[in-house]
Amino acid sequence: MQITQIKQKKLSPDDLDQELMALINEYVATVEHPSSFYVLAKDALMNQELLPGEYCVIVALPGHKASDFPATAASNSAIVITTRNGRMAALELRDKTIALPDHAFRAWQFEIGTRILVIYQFTDVTILEDVPFTESLATDLWACSMSAQSKSHPTYADLYGTSADLSEIGPVLVLDNRDIYTQET
Repeated sequence: MQITQIKQKKLSPDDLDQELMALINEYVATVEHPSSFYVLAKDALMNQELLPGEYCVIVALPGHKASDFPATAASNSAIVITTRNGRMAALELRDKTIALPDHAFRAWQFEIGTRILVIYQFTDVTILEDVPFTESLATDLWACSMSAQSKSHPTYADLYGTSADLSEIGPVLVLDNRDIYTQET
């Protein structure tokens, strides 16, 4: 597990592309469950220093306030989650209260020393987090991904007979993952 100091910033409406956010808000209002959106960072964020070709993931959490997901002692690590549809590796965020599948942000495309930009859309505030992609985190995600793909590598839940339904006891699972690509004109 890698514990790091994660940079956080409260975003104003002027910091976000309002057309994109309206599209996301419309979708989330329809489905009414946690969702993520993988998007080119320059298409979502205004007034931010971004790297060319950098992506971000917008995590919409309808019905949840930022205080539901503490940022104090923010840590990130990898975990294997089990759902009705199988097992998958996930990134634990906001002090292990949110689990985001690694495919939602293309974990395998990140290089050590870069960052994962996560925009949380809570009911009361929108927050940008800059999560360092460390060697330890990359190794954790890789190990969890391999474990999730193989039935011969059980998870701790499998080994200790604990509930595989994390929705009752564990982090909020963000399992509705979408990609948004804008067309260049």
